[in-house]
Amino acid sequence: MRLRRRRRSASGETRQQVAIEWATPSGCAMKTFAEEVQRGRIKGPQQREFDSARWTEDHAATRVTETDDRLHQSGLWFHEEFSACRAALELIEPLALVEAKAKRAYVASLNRDWAVVMGRDRDHATEDGVILSGDSMIDPRFSGRDMAGMRVENVRVSETLQAIVDGARFFLSSTPATSTGTPDALRILRALIKHIHVASIYNALEVLWQACVWDQWFVRSVGDLVVIGPGAPDLDIDFEISHFREKRLRWEQLMRGRAIRVEDPELFRLVIKGTRVAVGFDRSQGKRRILVGNATEEVAENLGSAMPLHALDAFLDPIQKLPLPNSPALSVDKLLRAWLFFESLCALVEKDLPKDTAIEKMGKLWQFAPTFEPAELRTAISNAIDVNAAAAGEVIALFTFRDHKDDLWRRPLVPIAGKLLPLLPVFRTSNLTRVIESWLRETGFDLGDRGDLFEGYCRSEINARIQGSALAPLVRSRGTDLTVRENGASEQIDFACAFPNTVLIGECKAMLFPESAKERHNARTILSAAAAQAKRKAEFCTSHREAFSHASGWQIDTSTRFVPVVISSCALYVGRPIDGVPVVDVRILARFFDGFLEGGLFEAGKGFTEWIRRKEFYKDPGDAEGHLVDYLLSPPQTTELIKSLKVTKKDFLSLRRASRVLQVDVEVVPPTLIDASVIEEQRRSTPKPAAKRVLWAGTAPGGNYGPIISRLNLPPGARYEVQIEHDSWCEVLKEPAGVCNCDPYVALVEGL
Repeated sequence: MRLRRRRRSASGETRQQVAIEWATPSGCAMKTFAEEVQRGRIKGPQQREFDSARWTEDHAATRVTETDDRLHQSGLWFHEEFSACRAALELIEPLALVEAKAKRAYVASLNRDWAVVMGRDRDHATEDGVILSGDSMIDPRFSGRDMAGMRVENVRVSETLQAIVDGARFFLSSTPATSTGTPDALRILRALIKHIHVASIYNALEVLWQACVWDQWFVRSVGDLVVIGPGAPDLDIDFEISHFREKRLRWEQLMRGRAIRVEDPELFRLVIKGTRVAVGFDRSQGKRRILVGNATEEVAENLGSAMPLHALDAFLDPIQKLPLPNSPALSVDKLLRAWLFFESLCALVEKDLPKDTAIEKMGKLWQFAPTFEPAELRTAISNAIDVNAAAAGEVIALFTFRDHKDDLWRRPLVPIAGKLLPLLPVFRTSNLTRVIESWLRETGFDLGDRGDLFEGYCRSEINARIQGSALAPLVRSRGTDLTVRENGASEQIDFACAFPNTVLIGECKAMLFPESAKERHNARTILSAAAAQAKRKAEFCTSHREAFSHASGWQIDTSTRFVPVVISSCALYVGRPIDGVPVVDVRILARFFDGFLEGGLFEAGKGFTEWIRRKEFYKDPGDAEGHLVDYLLSPPQTTELIKSLKVTKKDFLSLRRASRVLQVDVEVVPPTLIDASVIEEQRRSTPKPAAKRVLWAGTAPGGNYGPIISRLNLPPGARYEVQIEHDSWCEVLKEPAGVCNCDPYVALVEGL
C-alpha cells in the first residue's frame, strides 16, 4: 500500500467537504437568520465590522424560529463583551521592547505560567510571592481590579490553559505596540500578564459564541444574573456522554500499552528503550549543542508519558511507516518520534528553569524562553529520527507557528528573530490525535483514503471478535465490501454481518476528530447523512433479496430483516440513534459478540469509585439475535453514563462587571468515591468470594481482591480468573477465590 496524493472534486473540495454540502443542500427556499450567520453572510459580534443596527435588520428580515431570536439577542450581548476585551487590550501599557523581544517576553511569560502551575505546591504560598490556591495564580503585586477591571485571582491558569495558548496566537502574529524607554522587568511582566489573561478571556468568548452559532447555546438574563447555556440540551448531553467515554477509551488505551506509560519499567524495556531523544546539552565548546541518545529510564521519568508513539488511531496503523506523499523522507512514525524528541527537549528546558519564578530583571525573564537556532534543531532531529537535514527542516516547518490562522497546539515552535522558541505546555500536554490529521493533510495525504482504511479495519476487528465468540456458529461476516446490483441499480455495502434472521448493513465513517463547535456541527451532519445512506442501502437490500444473496453468497429468505447501522471511527456522538438508525463505533459493535460488559474501579486520586457490575447482553447464543437491535439503539456503554450526568455552573469572568455571568452546562461525574478504609473494612468482613473472570490493573504484588470481587454476587464454590495488567504487560492467574496476589490500584471498564 502507498499513500496517495489528495484527490479533489471538480470544485476543489475534499470528499468530506462534499459530504457536508450534500447533507445541507443550498437549494432551500429561504435561509433562517441562524443559517445565514453560520454561512458567514451576516457578520457576527466577533468581527470588528459588526454593526448592531444591521444585525437587528438582518434578524428581522430572516427571522423564522425561536433559535433565530435567541441568537440575535445573544449576539448583542457578545458584541459588548468583545468590545470590552478589545478596549482592555488597548489600555494595556505598551511594552518598552522591540517587536522580537516583546514576542519572546510573551512566550517567556506563558512558559513561566506553566512552570508556576506545574512546579509548585498548589495549596501553599511560595517564597517568590506567587500564591497558588486551588490552581489560581495570584501575584500580590498584580491583584485587585488593577488588570483592566479584571481580578487576577479569578483566573485559573490550569483551567484556562487552552484559552491562554489559543489567545496567544493573536499577539504572536501581530506587531506589538512598543514604547521607548528603559525596559523594566516588573512593568513588562505586568503588561504581559494583563495581555495574556485578557486574550484568554477573548478566546473563551469566541468559544462560547461559536457554541451559540453551531450548538444552539444562548444568553438570557435573570435579574442581575446573565446565564449562558445550551438551548438544545440533548445536543450537549450526547456530546458530554460520548466525550467522557472517548477520554476513558484514550485512558484505557494508555493503560493497556498501545499508548504507553513510561514509568512502568517493563514497558520501558519493551517500547522506550532504543528511542532517541534529547538527553542533555553540551556547552564545552562555548556553543550549546543538543545531545541526542537512547532514552534511559532517568530520561523517561521526565517525559511523563510517551503518548506520541501511540497516538495514531488503530485503523491508520498500516500507513504509520509509509513515506508521506509530499515529504517522502518522512512518515507519521517519524513525525511522532520528532514530537517525542521535542517533548524530551522541553523536559530538559523545564529542569533548567529557575526554581524561583519571581521576576525582577529582564535577564531572569529570558530564562523562561530559551531560544534554539534552526540549524541546531535540524542537526538534533536528524540524529533523533534518522533523516537528512532537509527532511529535518520539513519537520521544523510543520511544527512552526506562522500566523493567527494557525493552531499553536499543532505548531508550538514560535519563530522570533530567526530563532525558535518552544511552547512548553503544548509539547507537554497536547492531544496528538488531531495533530496527526493536520500532518497528513499538509503532506498531501488524501484524507478520503482514511475511509478505505477504516472500512477494512471494521471488518477485520469484527470478524476477529466473532471468531472468538460463542456466537461464531450463528454469525457470518464479510471480509470485504460488496456491491448489490439489480436492473441497473446498485448499492455498495461497507460492512455486512448476518445472523440467522437479521443482517446488519453498515455504513462506515472515518470521522475527523471534532474540536470546535463548528466541527461538532459538521460531525453531526456527516453522521446524519451516513444514517440516511445506511437506511437507503438496507431498504435496497430488502427490496432486492436475491441480488444481495448472490453478491454475499449467503442464503437470505423472505423473513430476514435488514438493519441499517452507522459505524464511526470516532467515539463522539455514538450511542444515540439518528432517525431510527443506530450509530455506534467498532468497540460497541464488537462488544456485543462478547455478550457482556464488565466493570471495575475508576482511578480517582487515592480513592476508588463504586464497582460497576457485570451486565449481560443476552442469556445464551440463541437469545442474542433478539437483543441485537435494542443493544445497538441503546448501548449500555453510553446509556449507563446518563446516570452520572450533573448540571455544572461556573462563573464567567466578564470585564464589563455589569452583572454576574454564569455558564451552565452538563458533564459526566463518576460515581461517589469510596474511602480506602471502607474497602479495607469490606476486605475484613466480606465472606470468601466465588469466581469470575475480572479484568484488573495493578501496580505491585501484594493485597487481596477477594472482598471487592465478592460484590459481583458470584455463585459460591466457583473459581475465578483475574487478569492483571501492569500498564503494558499482562499476567493471567488462575487461583482459588481470594488468593490473587496483586495490590489494587485501578481496574478498567473493559469495552467502554
